[in-house]
Amino acid sequence: MRIGVDIDDVLADFMFPLVNYHNEKYGTTFVRDDFTSFNLWETWGGTPEEAIDKVFQFYDSPDFHQIGIVAGASEAIEVLKKNHELSIITARPEILRAQTIDWIERHFPNTFSEIHIANKFSKTGPQLTKREICERNSIHLLIDDSIENAFQCANAERKILLLDRPWNQSEKLPASIIRVFSWEEIVQHII
Repeated sequence: MRIGVDIDDVLADFMFPLVNYHNEKYGTTFVRDDFTSFNLWETWGGTPEEAIDKVFQFYDSPDFHQIGIVAGASEAIEVLKKNHELSIITARPEILRAQTIDWIERHFPNTFSEIHIANKFSKTGPQLTKREICERNSIHLLIDDSIENAFQCANAERKILLLDRPWNQSEKLPASIIRVFSWEEIVQHII
């Protein structure tokens, strides 16, 4: 099976260092659970453009370059790569391609056949949707933390494993989107 795997808050523990960075730089006291939407400006305040600027500043910080791995991801990916073709599908901006490849190769060497970058929230260049990437690459299953991506990508032929996060809550999910709470549970759904 061809499986697409998101990076931030699926493989990479992104939100904790981002929130800590924001708190230190702007004197705020946010915690990860305050973020009930993927739209950071809804929690931080300000405009979408200001939130994007803050995230781009985070990309240049030491905090971004020291992002760790989500608990259980390493072990689960080792199991999945034995019988499945794994590809990265990330919303990260294109300007982070080199850093993204470096992070993946450092933490998951020789694991992913392709790295697809959607360039979402980027200041330059064309953007793709994860749905477009999934369709172009015949992805059968997507592991993601974005409720918007889940609804956009799910269909009769493609299931989504939605890793539970404060920003992806929904009262009802269609049968093609399965909420999971850990990497161990993700493996159980796939093998």
